Amino acid sequence: MKKTFLFSLAAIVATAFVSCGNKTEQSAAADSLTTDSCQTEAVATVDDNTLTAEGFGIIKIGKAMTSLAPSVEGVYDSIDEDPEGEFWSYYVNKDDATICFLDVDENNAISKISVTYVDGGANNIKTVEGIYPGMPEAELNKVDGVEKAGVDDFGRTSYKTKNGVTLVIDSYVDKGQLVSEMQVEK
Repeated sequence: MKKTFLFSLAAIVATAFVSCGNKTEQSAAADSLTTDSCQTEAVATVDDNTLTAEGFGIIKIGKAMTSLAPSVEGVYDSIDEDPEGEFWSYYVNKDDATICFLDVDENNAISKISVTYVDGGANNIKTVEGIYPGMPEAELNKVDGVEKAGVDDFGRTSYKTKNGVTLVIDSYVDKGQLVSEMQVEK
């Protein structure tokens, strides 16, 4: 009896495993499983928080906004459309703070990603080199492969990583010179 029970249990588990990957063939045991039991929740990985010239996680240059998940655990909690639509099209939020802005083109594909400094550290996105929003300019100058790109009309200094990420240094009265934005665009 014990062998029969274990064999039956193994058969049910195997059937459920196969049915999750193949929706065309299901047994009676698999029919009792809900669709939710076959789906996995999006969980953040190191790559989800690494900004490259292509973007980070599922947020990539050229990707359609409609293809993004509403949230990804450990990366962002929500994506909101800019109600005024003046400068940015979407805000990506985590822990009640906006961690990046997304510009979209006429096809609603992401054309620019601007990862921003969040006071309090809600933003855990870094470049391959370990550069993060809020990094002091003095630390940034010690990172290999980062070159100064210029100063804009607002007095912001920009740098470029060898991996194609633009870094914007802005002056905060109480914080000093630090990385206020990390940008990638088409």
